[in-house]
Amino acid sequence: MKKFIATLFLLLISSSLAVAQAVLPERHMTVFLNTDLVGNDLQQLFDTDEPSCQRACIALEACVAYTFNTKSNACFPKSGAYDQLFFEGAKSVAMRPMRLR
Repeated sequence: MKKFIATLFLLLISSSLAVAQAVLPERHMTVFLNTDLVGNDLQQLFDTDEPSCQRACIALEACVAYTFNTKSNACFPKSGAYDQLFFEGAKSVAMRPMRLR
């Protein structure tokens, strides 16, 4: 009986850990409002929305950030995020992979 309870306990713990890992996001995102990340554009996407912009960046292996212009619905996935410039209506997001400790 003790062996059965110990096995059941281990199964519950291991399944809980798997669920916890599945809930964690793949990337950590830092948001900069009214900020353009200047240069390093991988592409330019027009007539789009911010969730699509984020998905486009995630799909591009070289993308580490993006700037979305909320006034013109334009998206600029970036290969680097070095220089910042104030730009009213821009939303920039820098992404980095999440690492478990």
